[in-house]
Amino acid sequence: MVRISATFLARPEYYDRNPISRVLSGYYAAQSPHAFTERWSYTVPAGRKALVSELQLYFYRRTAATTVGLVYAYIQVNFVSGGGWVAVLVQEMVTNNVGDKDHAEVGLLLFLSAGDVIRGADADGSTGGTVSFGESATLTEYDV
Repeated sequence: MVRISATFLARPEYYDRNPISRVLSGYYAAQSPHAFTERWSYTVPAGRKALVSELQLYFYRRTAATTVGLVYAYIQVNFVSGGGWVAVLVQEMVTNNVGDKDHAEVGLLLFLSAGDVIRGADADGSTGGTVSFGESATLTEYDV
């Protein structure tokens, strides 16, 4: 007869860690040409960490530019541990047809510590014309 110890059947303790789901996003319709513009940012609070699970970028040319330039959107992270801003998702376009669009989305596991910052930004180096932009990130914030 084989005896199975109850310790092998015990479940590990469960820790809630007070999770909070957050969606950081913005949609900016018909923007005229502009330099780097931070649209939103989020800093992980003290005593917390965050797990980023999805990033998305989107842009759509609404009206043609007089002179086309580089259009880009990106999401960056600045880690407290150093290194400065790092682009974790970038999308670029250099076309001038009304209705031209592009997007990028990625599911990932990116851990952020207290004090780390994530931000969405975009720019349009054209002369004239308009472009709509969108940047978003989905994360779960929890106790350390």
